[in-house]
Formats: sequence, C-alpha cells, structure tokens
Amino acid sequence: MKRTQLFILLFVFTSGISQDKRNKIDSLLRHAVSIGEETPELAIREALKGITLSAGLGYKKGIVVGSLFISESYRRSKDDGEALFYAVKADKNCRASDSYYKSKALRLKGISLARLGFYKEAENLLNKALYFANKIKDKNNKYRSLGFIYANIAINHDDNGGSKDLVADYLQKSDASFSSMDVTDVHKKRCMAFAYLNWAAFHIRGNRLDKARFYLDESIAASQRLHLNYLTIEQDYSQGTLSYCKGNFEAAKKQFLKALLLSNANGRIFYKKDLYYSLFKTYEAQRLPDSSRYYRAQYIVLNDSLNGLYKKAINTSLNLFVEEECSESLLKLEKQLLIIGISFLLTVLVYRYTKVYRRKWHKAQKEKEAINRYLQRQSELLRQLKKGSSHSRDRTQKLLQLVATGNPAFLSEFKETYPDFCPRIIEISPGIIGNELKFCAMLKLNLTTSEIAEYTKSTLRAVESKKYRIRKKLNIPQDKELYEWISRL
Repeated sequence: MKRTQLFILLFVFTSGISQDKRNKIDSLLRHAVSIGEETPELAIREALKGITLSAGLGYKKGIVVGSLFISESYRRSKDDGEALFYAVKADKNCRASDSYYKSKALRLKGISLARLGFYKEAENLLNKALYFANKIKDKNNKYRSLGFIYANIAINHDDNGGSKDLVADYLQKSDASFSSMDVTDVHKKRCMAFAYLNWAAFHIRGNRLDKARFYLDESIAASQRLHLNYLTIEQDYSQGTLSYCKGNFEAAKKQFLKALLLSNANGRIFYKKDLYYSLFKTYEAQRLPDSSRYYRAQYIVLNDSLNGLYKKAINTSLNLFVEEECSESLLKLEKQLLIIGISFLLTVLVYRYTKVYRRKWHKAQKEKEAINRYLQRQSELLRQLKKGSSHSRDRTQKLLQLVATGNPAFLSEFKETYPDFCPRIIEISPGIIGNELKFCAMLKLNLTTSEIAEYTKSTLRAVESKKYRIRKKLNIPQDKELYEWISRL
C-alpha cells in the first residue's frame, strides 16, 4: 500500500515538473513570436532554443510551433531553403488531428517548393493544406488559413505560366476568405493588407497600372499601425515597381531606397538582392552610370555570396523532403504487409495496395535522383562559371551591352563567343530566321522576359508569344524548362 502511494506521489511530482517545463517552453515561443518583427534573428534563436528543449522532453507541440515560426520567418525573408527545412520538420512532428498546424506546415512546404521551381509538387501540397484547413473548427483560424492557401495557389499558377483567369479566381477566393473573418479579429487587417498587395502585384504584371495603384493604396491603408516590416518592404518595393513602370524613375528610386533601408535594419538579406537589381535598372534609366554601376556591383557580389549558402540549404532541404516522402510511402507499405500476416483472407487486397505503394516509393526515389542530378548539374555549371577566364566575362559583358543598346553587331559578336550555338539551332530547325536566332541568343544569355521586352522595345505578351514559337520550332518538350534547354546547347 505504501509502495503504491509512493509511486503515485512520484508520478504526480514528475508530471508536475514536466508540465512546468512545457509551460516555460510555450512562454519562450510566445515571446519569440512577439519580437519576430522587431528582432527576427533573436526571435529565431529563441525559437531554436524552444525546439531543442521540446525535443529533450518529447514535447511535439513545442517542436511544431517553433519550427512553423522559423519557417514562416525564413519565408518572409525569401530564404526558401531554410523555410522548407523547418516546414518539413514541423510536418513530420505534427499530428493529422491538429488541422491548423498541419495545414500551415503543408502550406509552407508548398510555398517553398514553388519558389524553388517545383510547381507540381507545390500544387499537391497546397491542395492537401486546403483539405486540413477546411477541417479547422475555429472560424477565424479557418478563413485565415484558407485565405493564405488560396493566395499561394494563385501565385504558384502565375509563376508557372497558368491562366490569368485562374489566377484571378484564386485571388478572389483568398479575398473572400479573409473578408469572412470577424471584424474584431486581430489578424484581419494584416490579412486584408496581404490580399490587396497580391492584387496589386497581379495587376502590375498585367500592366494594369491604375488598378495596381488602387489595390496598393488599399494595402497601405489596411496595414497602418501594424508595424509589419516585411509587409512594408513589399509595399515599398511594389510602389517602386509601379513608379518605374510609369516612367517616374525618381519616385521609383526613393521607394526602392526606402525598402533597402528597412531591409538592412531588419536583416532581410534576400530582399536586398532584388532591391539592388531594381536600383541598378532605375539609375540606368536615369542615365546615372556611376550609381547604376555601384548597385549592379552590389547585386553581383551579394548574389555570388548567397549562391553557395542557398545551394547548400536547398540541397539539404530537398533531400529531407524527398526522404520524408519515401519514409511515408515505406511506412504505409509496412502497414499493409502487417495486414497480410494477420489475415490470409485479405492477402489479395493487401497485395494490390503494396504494388501501389511500391510504385509511389520508386517514383519518389526517381524524383530524388532527378533532384540530385539537377543539383549536380547546377554545381558543375557554377564550377565552370567560376573557372571562366576574365576574358570570357568581358566578352559576356560586352554582349549584354550590345543587346541592351540594340547594336546590330550583337549577333555576329555572339557567334564568335559561342561558335557552336547558332549552327546547333539551325541543325535542329533549318527554317529558323535571323531574328529568331537573335532571340535564342538572348535566351542563352539568360535575359528575363522583361529585359528582352525592354531591349527589343516589345511588350511582355509579344516576348512570351515568341518564346512559345521558339519552343514549338525547336520541338522542346513541355516538361522541359526553356532556359535550361537552351543553356545546354
């Protein structure tokens, strides 16, 4: 009897200690969230400490909450490799019954994969996130989650060249979900600011500048007094882009510099790369060569320094993601094999399921191998670029200058620099004409759609149409990315 009482007292005592430690972890993570905007690096360190303590206690919720916060922080900073890593960690430790956390983990995984170019995998994950979001019981959490997921699906379709009507439809669903939240909900203004900003970006890409201005003003009005620096950076960047598109380069410069100052103050390093490039183009448009060269040099230096870190983070995160997918498939397979041993009558059914899951496992393995091959090719390309002589860099720089100024000597100079490229194109498509060869040369130089439109004085739609015709003439498969295909010639 005394032993039983002693055991009960010991159990109650240890349970109390464990609960006290969990409460301290919860408090630590809440504090990390509260300082996330003002000091994001310190907030991430506190969240990492919370994850470590949670792992020691076997406290799954602490691991999930901390990992989701860190993933969201890296996503806002556009560090997609780290964002994917912690989203996978959160999903791995999250129970299917925790619909809110599960939907958020799947959404963050989908966003990160979309930004890395894995649009199909991202779409599948975002659709899964929708499934769990619809199961959330709290009304405001449900509509907030749905609003973000619909917006992310829209952005995924837009980046993948999807129908503009489909993109607009998902943005409308996102807007409607956020609008369904209670007016008193503390997150509603932030969500509406985010929705308006997405509409503004959509209209800027479609060159509907008046509509873009309207939604951008709505976003700024909705976010007043929220003090969300990442949202302010996005708004300033969008205002700068809008002014640039209207030809108001002085206003564009001021907005880009304002966003850059805020990025520096809050350690948003991945925003700086885009802002350096935008300032380079703005000063170039203003015919201020010294400032243009300065920001171009800043862009190149920062881009080179981030490439190594970014590649390493992406490699680690993608491998973790693929391993998780393989593990899930194998786990399901083992469960089906266990059923075989329990009942002979279910053997046929289990065998069918086993074949299905084996195919999924092999598919996941092939995807992993494909990703590794892609990363190896990128690594080899980077190594070759670094080994390139200064003469080769000067020739490439000269080509970029020729195409930017519309110099007719561009194609002949390009043929000297890449003697095998044009003959290879003609061999594939003998009927190709001179202007199309010049367009292929621009793609070989990795010029973006907007840059090609600017240098050839064409519209974005005209450039996209020409890309389509080139793809058709060269018989490039639909599952092949155009720039990657051209770069291999």
